[in-house]
Amino acid sequence: MQTLRLALLAASLLVGAASCDSKSDDPQPEAPAVARHEMNRVFYYPSNATSAGISYAPADVKASGRLTADQLLLSFEPEAGQDAVSFTLPIARLTAGLTGTYALQSLPTPASAIAQVAYTFTANRSAAGSNGRLFLSNANYMDGQVVITAYDQQRRLLSGSYTLKMNDIIDPFSSAMSSPPALRCNLTLNGSFENLPLQ
Repeated sequence: MQTLRLALLAASLLVGAASCDSKSDDPQPEAPAVARHEMNRVFYYPSNATSAGISYAPADVKASGRLTADQLLLSFEPEAGQDAVSFTLPIARLTAGLTGTYALQSLPTPASAIAQVAYTFTANRSAAGSNGRLFLSNANYMDGQVVITAYDQQRRLLSGSYTLKMNDIIDPFSSAMSSPPALRCNLTLNGSFENLPLQ
């Protein structure tokens, strides 16, 4: 009788252990994705070999993405910053999984590349308004690319980087009627985006 009781106790312990093991093997909820975005910009002035640059804190870079049946729109604008850039990519010219390297459009033949660009630099802000310069890829010579390294289709999260370069542009800090004539400079803007949610 004592032997039977011991056998039943051992069996119940084994069943309990197996139950605990099965629970530990259950799939755990996926951790929420953390979004992180970076942006850096440099103006270089060849005439005097000086530069003006900034690296925005990732927490300050506001980013948005929208994916429709026709296009992918990506926008990056640091909060209270001077720089803002957006890229528009036609879906028909992207890979099925969105990943890839996509050249920026530029003069003289914008349509030969994929990503349309709008870059804005705001020189001054005041209660009366703001002033700055807008550079569009169909009206300026640009170089660079948008690189999409990963797309989580289920969660609609996009990751990648971008680079924009323009040479011999009017100093964006200058006013339209500056005297003496404004300096010329070269722009390099680059950034990255990780787990950017797409609307």
